Amino acid sequence: MPDDVPAGQALMTLASSDGKPPHVAMLSVVDVAPGLFTANASGKGTPAAVALRVKADGSQSYESIVNGIDLGGADESVFLVLYGTGIQHRTSLDHSLVYIGGVKTPTLYVGKQGDVDGLDQINVQIPRSLAGRGDVDVLVTVDGKMANPVTLKIK
Repeated sequence: MPDDVPAGQALMTLASSDGKPPHVAMLSVVDVAPGLFTANASGKGTPAAVALRVKADGSQSYESIVNGIDLGGADESVFLVLYGTGIQHRTSLDHSLVYIGGVKTPTLYVGKQGDVDGLDQINVQIPRSLAGRGDVDVLVTVDGKMANPVTLKIK
């Protein structure tokens, strides 16, 4: 949905290139309707995300999360970068909550991804207390609206 479409009712017309009559539908446009993308495109399971590892010397590396996330040594911080949609028009960072394995996580950024139109991003720090927990649920709420739950493996 383009950024300049106001919240409320909207009429959408879908035209086809084969000459068939257009389809017309009434939509409800809302500011926030969070949804997380998943690795298998089903909306369930492992999120479409990466882990950002920051070492004590300040060096950073991005890592796949498909085979789980190793939180590493005590001198490392690991952040989860989640990708989704319907998030960028949130009211404030304070109204964006992320729980991993039942633990409220420090939410650092919630907004536009920056490089791809319509793609949103959520950055959270993964608490070290989750080390070794195995499969955990990731629950995201933005402006009181819950996104689809996803699952991570924490080694």
